[in-house]
Amino acid sequence: MSEWGYQTPTASIGTVTEASSTIVAANANRKYLYVGNTGGTPGYLGFGAAAVINQGVRIERAGSAGCFYEMAREMGNINNGSVTAILTATGTAQFCILEGT
Repeated sequence: MSEWGYQTPTASIGTVTEASSTIVAANANRKYLYVGNTGGTPGYLGFGAAAVINQGVRIERAGSAGCFYEMAREMGNINNGSVTAILTATGTAQFCILEGT
């Protein structure tokens, strides 16, 4: 864990639908975040605001290339704001989350 600069991992599941919802709360101590789509429908992530289809970071369906998003202080792409998600079609998916502080 220390290779990414964090010591305390927290795993959770975010339920995502066709309506934007917060899947990770803002965290000023965040040093690492992984979000993986385990569902059959692609989605989008938003940072600090509502997720919007065709904007932000696209997360492909499970089993596809691009079915996860990773950010870390060492990668230079860390964002400490809330993370929101939305699916591109009607349904429900679970996004696996690992946050390191």
